Amino acid sequence: MTEHVTTVALVPSPDHKAAVARLVASGASVEKFGKAIRKLWREVQGAENDATEFFSRGGFCRIPDAYRIDREAKVVTVYEVVVHSPVSRDKATDYFDLFWMLDGEYWTLDVIEVSMHGHMTRLDILGRGLAIRREEMGLAPIDAADRFTLKERTGIVRDPIFDMGAPA
Repeated sequence: MTEHVTTVALVPSPDHKAAVARLVASGASVEKFGKAIRKLWREVQGAENDATEFFSRGGFCRIPDAYRIDREAKVVTVYEVVVHSPVSRDKATDYFDLFWMLDGEYWTLDVIEVSMHGHMTRLDILGRGLAIRREEMGLAPIDAADRFTLKERTGIVRDPIFDMGAPA
């Protein structure tokens, strides 16, 4: 018996294309995000460091629908147009990694979901990324009540995910 495999090309819908066109008209870029981040990293870290390790370790390979880099404010803003589904778990994890890379140099990463009607919602990429990492490690999620109780008892809030690799 012959097995048939169907390949589906992911072609952006007209609504998606229109939303991206509105972002570009407002000054956002759609060209070569990876190259722009590497260039930014060389500026921040020095010419010898182009974030090759970060990009080559299989980490960040996402291309946002549009982006802006504000060097004066030290903010990278990526836009994800969501017509039919929200930002995927894999993409959120990659943005979480990029968030930490930039945060180490006092830069900010904002991830904005844009609806086909132009409504923008800032994603809590730090909270979502931490929740995903905790789940991957088999740790229970920390809710607001747990955080309050822990702080009340100890005066600090500490998440075990930050203890990885710390000396005992």
